Amino acid sequence: MKNAVKYTIMGICGGLLAACIVVAVIAGQNQRRPLKCTGLQVEVLDSMEQKTKHYNDIAEIALEYMHTYTDFRISDVAEHCKVSESTLYGVFKKAYNTTPIEKKQEIFCERAAELLITTDLSVEQISEMLNFSSSSYFRKIFKKHTGKTPLQIRKNTKHQI
Repeated sequence: MKNAVKYTIMGICGGLLAACIVVAVIAGQNQRRPLKCTGLQVEVLDSMEQKTKHYNDIAEIALEYMHTYTDFRISDVAEHCKVSESTLYGVFKKAYNTTPIEKKQEIFCERAAELLITTDLSVEQISEMLNFSSSSYFRKIFKKHTGKTPLQIRKNTKHQI
């Protein structure tokens, strides 16, 4: 296992410096003095921690934007966060292990479920409100994210009330 970690580290980062840092993080030593690293290595680790914090800040700003608006493109979110779309995709991969599109769909499915439970709006009306290209595409995405169809959600909650 140690050889695999060192090989991966060297392949990505190009040296023992990175191996020392990553081994320290893997060993749960996420401190200012990981293992027996030099001052330079500690600075590199601090820089990595700052970058991670910056990515998390961008992810939070993006998520807040997505929860606030219903009519937006991923390029709008990136512009709001003052990053490129490719950077936004990297941020979401690191912060949520998903893409901005998947997160947008997840948020919209949560909104749709709430509307299905609290209103008598048709599936077509809800899909239009949430700017899906068609109600059939909405149904497909909804089932993917919830495991149920919109009508199953509506029926299940009415039986519980």
